[in-house]
Amino acid sequence: MEAEEKPLVSVIIPTYNRGELISRTIESALAQSWQNIEVIVVDDASTDNTRTVVEHFIDPKIKYFCLEKNSGPSTARNTGVNRSQGQFVTFLDSDDGWNTQKIEQQLAAIRQQADPGNVVCYTKAIIVQDNNTSLLPTRGKHEDEPVGDYILCGSDGLIHTSSLMLALDLALANPFPVDQNIFEDWDLFLRLEEKGVNWLYLDQPLITWNNQFREDRLTQSEHDGSVWLEEHKHCLSKKAQNAFSLKGIVRPLIRSRQRKLYSLKLLLYIFSCNDISFTQFLKLTLKIFLSPTIAKQLKALVPFHFRRQMDS
Repeated sequence: MEAEEKPLVSVIIPTYNRGELISRTIESALAQSWQNIEVIVVDDASTDNTRTVVEHFIDPKIKYFCLEKNSGPSTARNTGVNRSQGQFVTFLDSDDGWNTQKIEQQLAAIRQQADPGNVVCYTKAIIVQDNNTSLLPTRGKHEDEPVGDYILCGSDGLIHTSSLMLALDLALANPFPVDQNIFEDWDLFLRLEEKGVNWLYLDQPLITWNNQFREDRLTQSEHDGSVWLEEHKHCLSKKAQNAFSLKGIVRPLIRSRQRKLYSLKLLLYIFSCNDISFTQFLKLTLKIFLSPTIAKQLKALVPFHFRRQMDS
């Protein structure tokens, strides 16, 4: 890849019914210290005032595309990639925000690598949830660590889509899966690993992930990832498979109050592999069979010091 003095970077913002948030997101992109950018807003057939809000911006950097029908985040992101003119692309979810130095710092780090065209760069994130903030990941992926283990096992790994930067050619060759509405980012990461990309982590909180509960968020829906796991087993270690079973199947089924015996069967297997503690097993088993109200009342009767162990 020929290095340009001031390469154009494409910022891809997929959005659906975010009229109340999209203005802040676009402003976050336009405020970047690296000004050679194009901001591509892909509207996934919103039914609110998203178009009006976007068109209120009078800036030649902004390009607005509206899909004819609602097709999901993967199609929206892929449309943005296909419309991109930049040498590098980044993604910014329409309810997230960036540090003003995000693009500049990532671009500098990528261009220092031996093969910038084969690098996927990600950063630490500030996570805002229930009026609390935290920082993740606490470390980057180890060189010999499978990406599935990194993002699924434990609580120290994270690759957030809004933190990504990669070469346009690499993004075009590895689109998001349009047949999946959940875990589409994990699918992409596993395929990128199979292609032999180099992962580059910046240990600075350059994005803000607003992980607040919203009824229309796919990540908050009562999904069941059983089919996804079956299709991706060949890419995951046994430990990562168990971690996904817990995060992507058992916990969503607990929220939906469905398939209780199946959830217990999975939980027993995970416990038998020593991938969760006995207190975690007991806590999740109670959640499977007790209603949230009863579980909360029962928790109030448990001594405080034991409750801290159960929550750990």
